[in-house]
Amino acid sequence: MKGLKIRTMENPIHIAYFKKLGAVPQPMAFGELYPALEKKVVDGQENPIGAIVSGRFYEVQKYTSLTGHVYSGVPVLMSLKRFNSLSKAQQDALQRAAQEAAEFERSQLANQDKEGLELLRKSGVAITTPDRTSFAAAAESIRASFADKTDPELLRRIVDTK
Repeated sequence: MKGLKIRTMENPIHIAYFKKLGAVPQPMAFGELYPALEKKVVDGQENPIGAIVSGRFYEVQKYTSLTGHVYSGVPVLMSLKRFNSLSKAQQDALQRAAQEAAEFERSQLANQDKEGLELLRKSGVAITTPDRTSFAAAAESIRASFADKTDPELLRRIVDTK
């Protein structure tokens, strides 16, 4: 990614990560991205396939690299106090429903990615899958540099999540 101007979220971890990869991070609002790609203000962007499709970025980009460098989960959150106030049956039902929702969401995203990639290919976008080793190594060093701002046990649990 050396020297590529990549639009990132306005997030210090993302900015540091892309610098580590050799890119020139360009933090900007999502709404500014299409015209920035169109006018070549940035060379690329990092988003999931669904965002590339819904933002119609395939109209102004020629390549998509499937780097897998970020996973953005969609957590189901609830106050522990409120959860503990529920009966055991209600807690069990809520946990089952959350698990079913997670499985459904992952299935939907997989289908959305498959359909989105087909649309990108039909639109003339070249799809590549680079070696992810350098992406993982960069993530490890960035993780270490932000370790003092993160609960180490929480970070370990996130990293160990499969």
